[in-house]
Amino acid sequence: MRLVFVVLAGFVVFGCSDPEETTDPSGTQGTEEAESSSTGDTAPPLTSTTTSDSGTTQDVGEDESTSEPPTTGDTQSLDQPPEVTLFVNGSADPRSATNAQRAIVSATATDDGAIDRVEFYDGETLLATVSAEPYETEILLTSLDNGSHPLQARAFDDAAQEGVSDVIDYAVEITGGATVADDTNVFQTGGFPTYPGGGAVVDGSDIVVIAPVTTTGFGITGIAAVSYAAELDDVNWQLTEPVSLVDGQPQYLPMGKPYLREDGSELIIGGNDMGTDGILDPNVSIFRLDAAGTGALPFVSIPSNPMVQNLPVAGVARDDDGNVFVHGPDDNIRRYAPNDGVLLWESPTGTAFTTSEFGMVRMLANEEGDLFTDTVSCGASSCTLSTAKINGFDGVLQWSEDLTMPENGFFWALGASTPLPDGGVLTAFCPAAIDGGGVSLTFRDDAGAVMVEYALAGPERFAINDIAVDAQGQVVLVGARDAGGDAQAWVARVSPDGAQLWDQTIEYGVDSNYSLALAMTEQGQLVVVGVSDTTAGLVFTADLWVALLDL
Repeated sequence: MRLVFVVLAGFVVFGCSDPEETTDPSGTQGTEEAESSSTGDTAPPLTSTTTSDSGTTQDVGEDESTSEPPTTGDTQSLDQPPEVTLFVNGSADPRSATNAQRAIVSATATDDGAIDRVEFYDGETLLATVSAEPYETEILLTSLDNGSHPLQARAFDDAAQEGVSDVIDYAVEITGGATVADDTNVFQTGGFPTYPGGGAVVDGSDIVVIAPVTTTGFGITGIAAVSYAAELDDVNWQLTEPVSLVDGQPQYLPMGKPYLREDGSELIIGGNDMGTDGILDPNVSIFRLDAAGTGALPFVSIPSNPMVQNLPVAGVARDDDGNVFVHGPDDNIRRYAPNDGVLLWESPTGTAFTTSEFGMVRMLANEEGDLFTDTVSCGASSCTLSTAKINGFDGVLQWSEDLTMPENGFFWALGASTPLPDGGVLTAFCPAAIDGGGVSLTFRDDAGAVMVEYALAGPERFAINDIAVDAQGQVVLVGARDAGGDAQAWVARVSPDGAQLWDQTIEYGVDSNYSLALAMTEQGQLVVVGVSDTTAGLVFTADLWVALLDL
């Protein structure tokens, strides 16, 4: 048996198919309609493709069914069609879905012969075909699927006879952006406004939150990590002791998002060494944190030129093969082997910052192993967001495009990019208030050419700290909105055509809330890490929080 993963317009469907699944000799399938007792609004019909055992793609989701009708004859008159009963989350009369989830759609099927397969439908749209027990499939539900779904199971026996279940009108009523759970004061954190350095990873069903831990007056004491159960209702483990990483120095300032190794064994974190007196030492250090919370392991340390007063910015990324990309402390980007930290290549495609020019670097690798970088450089009167694509195998720059704002950014977070499945990139940029504020979305193709641009929100100033494409192909943004001089943490979900599906502000503490980073769970929920009661200045201290939202 093998798992079949099907992405539908709205639903994401997971099911099982038998590697030796047989098909009807005629190659056709029947056309009997499912009777629906639905009352109220019906959600749009779902469409998708599914992959057969031979690896070819079969279109499903048309109004025309594809199952062969039962034939007649002496053999059929002695045989009876299958009896089939449908369940959603184990119930024949399920409650409405009010939170994002993977709903389990299952069926029992019996026959006086043998069951060949069970098909699951939403109206006349085929969701999944399962050819062996247990007859079940999983459907990812978010607010995108709101409405009534007339679900039905159709069973076929070895004589090509069909039995149908009663229809279950399954109501999806999910409030996008609603907070499911939170921890409003994880610990006190701090950092540079140009690169706050907080993040989260989803490790199976667990949620690990990582950030620098501070004392009053911006005394960086190390790295802190907390592992939560899936609903943030329990703590699996926490590491809040000072971390000694390089040359025995007990202080460390993380920068950027952490990454989880493919096997879930270690978290990869990038940052900068801090001197014991609180003065920034011009080194970049990457280390690995055991995912069981037992301690930290140094991975690689990169010293900069001691004659140059750099402000090292440690962007870090990981590709699907586990290779680690590191930015800084100079203008080089480096690629390291995943286990032993051997340098694979270095390329002068980064940006060296100084104490007179602040900035940040954010890096992400796509499925092909190419690297996308966002570099924000802020001078006295303007800030520029440079988005670039770099060949992940040799470090050669493919293209670079700039967006400039004629005044300093709101929390210096001008925007962020995320790779797209087709090799392109989506960049969210925050124009200045004099240019209308809000957020601009720019879709670029594999060569960097602009395909389409959208504007949303405004006229307030916004900051975008993180962006991602979710499992249903929608865009999720986190950052902050300027609410009359105070900052509100802001989260939004946007369709690929620029329509804002929902947005939400998050406020904990008294004031100055920023959402810094996001992660996605397999249940269709959004993990947001942010700060509240943020102090102003070159460095800040704040209370770290984490929230779980329904998509």
